[in-house]
Amino acid sequence: EGTLAFDGDLFETGTRVSVGGLDANIQLKASDAKIENLDTVTLPLALLEPVLNEPHYLNNTATIGFEERPLRLSTKFLFAIAGDDDTEIKNELDISLDLDTANVVLAAMLKIAKSRLLGFPLRDIFDFNCW
Repeated sequence: EGTLAFDGDLFETGTRVSVGGLDANIQLKASDAKIENLDTVTLPLALLEPVLNEPHYLNNTATIGFEERPLRLSTKFLFAIAGDDDTEIKNELDISLDLDTANVVLAAMLKIAKSRLLGFPLRDIFDFNCW
């Protein structure tokens, strides 16, 4: 309920580093990201609000989260170092960020051809391949 999950690896990279006396393989990985409590949208909320004297601009504002159910962003992060001399360091971190109130503000500049908008079939409105 109100959760957007990205299971699996978001990114994984590794490289060999040789600096001074350090000669090791380094691995970085982020996985299993989640955004929780997205269903806590509250006021102020304004979507596609026109901007005075700016015919192509629209303001969008949303407030997400409150004290009892904060907006939570989380991911698992891996940092590992493996050296040639049997040195091995592996840290797995669960990182999360709780926001009691997150205000999201987006100003969009849009130009739409009137004939294309009015001629767009409503049956295709949710088919993103038609956009």
